[in-house]
Amino acid sequence: MCVQYKSSETRLRSTKHRNRITEVTSNVLHLPNLKRLDLSNNELKYVDKDAFQYIKNLEYLNLANNWFTSFEMISFHHLGNLVEIVLDDNELGGSLEENNLFDRSGYGLTHKIKSLSISGINLKSVQENFFVDVYDLKKLDISNNHIAELFELPFTLEYLDLSGNPITEISGEDFADLVALKELKLNNLHIQEVPDYAFSSLHSLTSLELERNVNLTKFSITAFGQEVLEDADDFVLEKLSLKGSRLTTLNERLEVPFGQLVKLDLQGNFWNCDCNLVWVKKLQIAPRDYEHL
Repeated sequence: MCVQYKSSETRLRSTKHRNRITEVTSNVLHLPNLKRLDLSNNELKYVDKDAFQYIKNLEYLNLANNWFTSFEMISFHHLGNLVEIVLDDNELGGSLEENNLFDRSGYGLTHKIKSLSISGINLKSVQENFFVDVYDLKKLDISNNHIAELFELPFTLEYLDLSGNPITEISGEDFADLVALKELKLNNLHIQEVPDYAFSSLHSLTSLELERNVNLTKFSITAFGQEVLEDADDFVLEKLSLKGSRLTTLNERLEVPFGQLVKLDLQGNFWNCDCNLVWVKKLQIAPRDYEHL
């Protein structure tokens, strides 16, 4: 099925998902005021290079869960106002490793992109300087791929999801430049420890997830730095989840920063239930979040 959608009406949103659409041809999307377009969950393999020429005001595009295998089958050069794109669950990993998604000379995305989701695209690595042409990326979801090593991340990020990748190590250097980061998800990785100063540079971080890391056995006392162990006035983290890992204990000196948390989830670990963990129950957190501790 090809999508053919012409209208003289002013429309701000169009949803054409779950319609078994296989391609989008040119001269069919005559919706100059369209802001959001959802073509997810179809059978798209190809989008004509001029398919988006009449929707230049588009700000959001969802192409998730289609049959794309190459970025050369999608051309974004008409979409100069696009700020959010979802490309999840397409077999685009190989193409992305060989091509620049932000190539200005052809099909590439605009440098105005603020939100990019490329979860589950079978991506194994990220090119050096991959994000060099992106000036204001706030949200990046690159979860559920096959990335084993962290890469250079845009310093503008406020949200980052690296979950579901075979990453074996993290360090403070990986996140050193992410001064604006507010939410970080590191679930279902292969890490064995959260090392010293891993998150010490993330002064804007309010939510951190480290869930279902089944090899994780050590959480360093200085994971958030040394200073917060004495004075947590500048510690802005509100939510921390460590559930579903293999931790057995946490140092009592973490009581100072952890005392600032609104939510701390410690369920599903292998805690040694001794006096070394009594301090946790003094924290102002819901009992359900540390049951079995």
